Amino acid sequence: MSTTVPTLLHVPFSDTPQRKYTYEYVKNTIDRSQTLAFDFDTEYSGLAKGGSTNSAIQINRQNVFMNEDYLEETLIGELVGNCSSTLFPLNLITNQFGFLKRIDKHEDIISRWDQIKPNLLLLYNSDTSLNFIHKVEGLYKSPENLLKSFQCDWFFITFFFPLYGNYGDNRIVELEYDFPISSSNKKETYHVYMELKDVNDENGKIAIVMHGKSLQKEENTLKGYILLNEDKTIHEIMFHFDFREYQEDIKIRIWERNN
Repeated sequence: MSTTVPTLLHVPFSDTPQRKYTYEYVKNTIDRSQTLAFDFDTEYSGLAKGGSTNSAIQINRQNVFMNEDYLEETLIGELVGNCSSTLFPLNLITNQFGFLKRIDKHEDIISRWDQIKPNLLLLYNSDTSLNFIHKVEGLYKSPENLLKSFQCDWFFITFFFPLYGNYGDNRIVELEYDFPISSSNKKETYHVYMELKDVNDENGKIAIVMHGKSLQKEENTLKGYILLNEDKTIHEIMFHFDFREYQEDIKIRIWERNN
């Protein structure tokens, strides 16, 4: 039995319960595979101040794995993990489409960094480590640059993909969205088609099927889907990028955990 889904999808509201997820990034090339995975949970805290349609969300992260090993199992991994831990809990503001707009409570990040920095300088005193700590500090203390770094990161680009809005009578939204290029820090603009499906199974998930291609290089393609819960929170995201020129593909999956 099929249930018709309203064509206007709103971002979740403040009464949305905390949800737990796992993020997995897999990059396959001709001769190797790279993976990054971590668990995280989210909690919406209502509309942002000022009477806008922007929404506030908090993210906590745990259990970071790189190539199936705990990030902290190498010295540089331990340093990266300790530095990045000061970002969380991370408070963010999205617009009415679910797109990441700004960092909220940035002063909390600075406070946590200032507390951990003296210990970092004692534990990691090589030139390479000190240079890394200096760069991280410069990035963290600029909310504008930190936001730009998030908007170039596969996790934030995927989880805050602008999927909400009015799908109209044809139940299709077309948009242009910037994704990273596989082998560089640059981005390519993709023309993306998203089709809103009706609920047709016992799980009651709202499905959005999508595909797209790069405007710069049409051979670079995207296909995937998004599943939403009844309260419009994300249940699962799967994106598959095919970079023909580099003979690489990237698969990103975010899914809700039951425990």
